[in-house]
Amino acid sequence: MAVPEIGSMPKLGRNVLTLAVTALLLNVAMNMYDPFLSLFFIQLGISTVLLGLVFSIYRIGFSILMLPGGYLADKFGRKRLIVLGCLVYATFLLPIYWSNSWILALAFLVCAQLGVSIYQPGTQAMLTESLTDETRAAGFGAFWSITMIGGLIGPVIAGYMSADGNYKPLFLTASAIMFGVTLLRYRFLQETKKERRLGYVSREAGFIEKLNDTWNTSSSVKSYIIWSSLYEFGFQLMLPYTAVLWSLVIHMDAFLIGVSSSVFTLLMIVAEIPGGRLSDRIGRKPCIILSILGLMASTLIMIFSTFSLEVILSQAVGGVFAGLGHGASEALPGELVNEEIRGTAIGVFRTTSGLVGGFGPLTASLVCSIYPFETFPRTVFYAYLLIDLVCAIFLALFVKETLMSRETKK
Repeated sequence: MAVPEIGSMPKLGRNVLTLAVTALLLNVAMNMYDPFLSLFFIQLGISTVLLGLVFSIYRIGFSILMLPGGYLADKFGRKRLIVLGCLVYATFLLPIYWSNSWILALAFLVCAQLGVSIYQPGTQAMLTESLTDETRAAGFGAFWSITMIGGLIGPVIAGYMSADGNYKPLFLTASAIMFGVTLLRYRFLQETKKERRLGYVSREAGFIEKLNDTWNTSSSVKSYIIWSSLYEFGFQLMLPYTAVLWSLVIHMDAFLIGVSSSVFTLLMIVAEIPGGRLSDRIGRKPCIILSILGLMASTLIMIFSTFSLEVILSQAVGGVFAGLGHGASEALPGELVNEEIRGTAIGVFRTTSGLVGGFGPLTASLVCSIYPFETFPRTVFYAYLLIDLVCAIFLALFVKETLMSRETKK
């Protein structure tokens, strides 16, 4: 069997290309408002202490339908859930443009994120089923290298559009883009869930039994659930306060915040395919662990930055290491389980990590109530670094490697 070059682009089928191109547009939409979400809520009158509570509600809302979304993708097929989720997302982004209360804006945002919860398990299952075992991580890397171009474009456009401090038009534009994504996915995606598999699902006891099947698959699945939940908790602990640190402490304007986010994305795009190829050679776990350690180094540079160029440098370092492990982290959960329960299992993974991660911003709010952010701006980032270190050790010890040897594959 020929071994592909680490930097080469794997062949992508119709579904992967369709998902990649539409996800590029989706990332433009999402990254137009996401880097500025903290500042948007502050603009609507929320305090830095309550900000973490808002993000906890936002994350829990995002996670709440991930579990049934995965099960329904197993039962009714991937495509239907993907299209439905995109439509819900586009619909509820629209009224945020007219919201003058942070409570109302939060309610619409949570409903929009429920759409994301519906389509994400089906999307990941469809990608896993559309790629071969030998090139799966590289395929995920190629997919993300295309889609993350949207993350590069979105913040720059948004920074230009919101230079006057008005963030509302970002949601209107994002909604219009998402309606287009919905139509494209409806027209071009092909179902990967075979009829015989749908029949298999219908003969099962249903939702509860599939949850049990997922939990009882292996001890490594249980360990992965714990690891992904802890990792998401740490990430969400510091996420709402990143833009606030840049704006209030380092005094970066909206344009520079957008540039910093785009630099991260650009370097992540560059590292995606080589990182995926490397994972297909040496394994998922080594790439993910190296990625975690690199992101920790990036965060250390960021929190001790005193001017914008240092922040941009930290985002460049973080982007490289994020891209290095991204393909492996996307391939790993789908490989831990078989096809019959893959959608449900991905829903379980995303729901548990999302729900636990949803308490990250709330924990950060409690920390900021004791150590005010304006006085101690680095405290939540120290907690994130400690959690990441624990995650790297836990992954190394308790989650199995899913990459089969080439001899076994043959």
